Amino acid sequence: MSDVHFYFAGGGPYLASFRKEVPQNMFLLGKIPKSEVEEFLAAGDLFVHPSGLDALPTTVVEASVMEKPIVASNIGGISEIVKNNVTGYLCKVDDTEQWVERIRFVLDNPSVGKKLGQNARKYVTEKFDWQKIVKAFLQKLKELNLSR
Repeated sequence: MSDVHFYFAGGGPYLASFRKEVPQNMFLLGKIPKSEVEEFLAAGDLFVHPSGLDALPTTVVEASVMEKPIVASNIGGISEIVKNNVTGYLCKVDDTEQWVERIRFVLDNPSVGKKLGQNARKYVTEKFDWQKIVKAFLQKLKELNLSR
């Protein structure tokens, strides 16, 4: 994948060991100011989230809102955001071949990536709409006779 550029944003405990063997097509950006996240996401063709431990990552929701196809780990709450083969692809953390295959597929099939991104935005804006969540919560309180 030498024709592909990878941009890593953020930090973490493994970054120092990772810096030692960074290939030429990989750029470690560090923490990006919140005001620049949207611009950063807009510039990419897809969003890759290779986390080994995550609950419900905001970055994956943000990438979904930006209509980016997502390739992410099938761990934690990520599957609550990424619907495999619908909004992106979920990979086993330790299956390198699967990661490469999925990333390459999205890059080689931009129309599929575009559809995955559109599906991602639709899904997260519906599922994580705070007005709907609050309305459903208040309705449940009424049903349980817990509201006044």
